[in-house]
Amino acid sequence: MSKDVTTQRQLQQQLNHTEKMAAMGRLISGVAHELNNPLTAVFGNAQLLMLGATDEVTRQQAEVLVSEAERAAKIVRNLLTFARPYKPERRPLLLDQLIAETLSLRTYDLSAHNITVVRSDAPQLPPVLADPHQIQQVLLNLLINAEQAVGAQARGEIEVSSSVDPAQEWVKVIVADNGPGIPPEILGRIFDPFFTTKEAGKSTGLGLAICYAIMREHGGRIRAGNRPEGGAWLELQLPVRTAVAAVPTASPAAPPAGLPSPGALAPGKRILVVDDEEAIVRIVAGALSMVGHQVEVAQDGRLAVEKLTGGNFDLVLMDMKMPGFDGERIYEDVIRRKSAPPRVIIMTGDTVNKQTRGFLERTGLRCVEKPFKLEDIWECVRDDDRAASPPTGRSVSASPPA
Repeated sequence: MSKDVTTQRQLQQQLNHTEKMAAMGRLISGVAHELNNPLTAVFGNAQLLMLGATDEVTRQQAEVLVSEAERAAKIVRNLLTFARPYKPERRPLLLDQLIAETLSLRTYDLSAHNITVVRSDAPQLPPVLADPHQIQQVLLNLLINAEQAVGAQARGEIEVSSSVDPAQEWVKVIVADNGPGIPPEILGRIFDPFFTTKEAGKSTGLGLAICYAIMREHGGRIRAGNRPEGGAWLELQLPVRTAVAAVPTASPAAPPAGLPSPGALAPGKRILVVDDEEAIVRIVAGALSMVGHQVEVAQDGRLAVEKLTGGNFDLVLMDMKMPGFDGERIYEDVIRRKSAPPRVIIMTGDTVNKQTRGFLERTGLRCVEKPFKLEDIWECVRDDDRAASPPTGRSVSASPPA
């Protein structure tokens, strides 16, 4: 008697891999959250050094600190992107921006293995309607496959190109490499579930199968082939959505040139800053005091409750997780019950947390994510000024804005 248990073992391996990835996601999100507070302190202090620099050498040194802190923050954000649980959502998406973000995730590994990446993009790609997390997963799979293919080369090269077809119906992304290529006899099977040419334990054989399923779900296509000069290529095609809303293009944040211009922030607000990290409290309070606001601080939830109960504030900037009372309890039990509740801005690096996300969605409160910079704080208060002040020449509803 005999029984073929190959499929059963493959499914068990898939389940083990899924559980490992879930555990890794929880670990990553915890580590990233712990890094957000010190990164915020580094950001803020480096900018204060830059603003107060009296000589060029000090200013340049502070600029290096800001640049490197921003680099570390980008790594944390990328980690959180993969650790964050989410519901699939379709929204207007610019693929060239997503390609750049995905490549940044692999920069270190590519450099460490002496692999060169060549980018070739169309001048302007039209938006597609897609889930950014799922499409990033596809792009990452293709990049990792290309890395493995050129791993034995003396100098590997991966080419990533994007374009739109002449009829403006499809956006195409091609990931090509200068590796050995795909043997013709298996070219038709590479998208089959559990099919792999790698040795046991090196692959589940699900990567390209998942890519195929994601592309099909999006109404797109994925194809593969070999280049005449050697190496393989994989092509993604996504339909152009001409009826979707315009996608805002991301522009890199410019380094702070100095304090906000006079009148940019309305001075004289009474502001409470609540956070259990002393460095963050000092930075936020200092940044707001610099532009003329009256700032009080609280480094735990109980002290925040005492200050809110005993006085009135125009604005509260508050962390979510703190000793004593957390941010949600302070908001629900104290702030909302005041006859004239202050406006609230949440400062947190824990947006991965399901409870935090639910609270923000339910209340509609603005959130500035850690690690943040001084400009983020100034911008939040500036926007609060605009929301609190009626536009000239227009009537204002008696009910407060949501």
